[in-house]
Amino acid sequence: MLQLKMSTVLLAVALLLLPAPSLHADSQTTVSEKYESDVTEEEWSAAIEARDSGVKLKLVEGERTAKVSVRRERGRSFAAISTVIRMDGSVGIYKVVETNDPSFARDVIKSLRTQRYKAPVLADKPVSLRVVFHQVATFNRY
Repeated sequence: MLQLKMSTVLLAVALLLLPAPSLHADSQTTVSEKYESDVTEEEWSAAIEARDSGVKLKLVEGERTAKVSVRRERGRSFAAISTVIRMDGSVGIYKVVETNDPSFARDVIKSLRTQRYKAPVLADKPVSLRVVFHQVATFNRY
């Protein structure tokens, strides 16, 4: 009985350690390329998760979507980028979570670096927020 419980616990732990399923299961993803981060581990840990915070983000400056530098004939490019919206509203790049196109991920990062948000506030105090930005581009040249 103890052995059964132990293997159940080990299976549960193993499932927790598996990577999350891809939002883009139909495409090959790579994150092997290095991207320049300007967010430290300490800054990432101190920021709160935006999704559950109730803080509304308002873009006040910068590009809303990436300008694609390399045109493709057909297909779909995507990137998911982890960022920190700092107390002053600037965007810090933490890491590329998922992409199938490294040049598109660089374009998205370039776009994010132009953005500035209204300073996030929670309970009348400035906060830093963790945000994952997802961007997709579809190319349909014939």
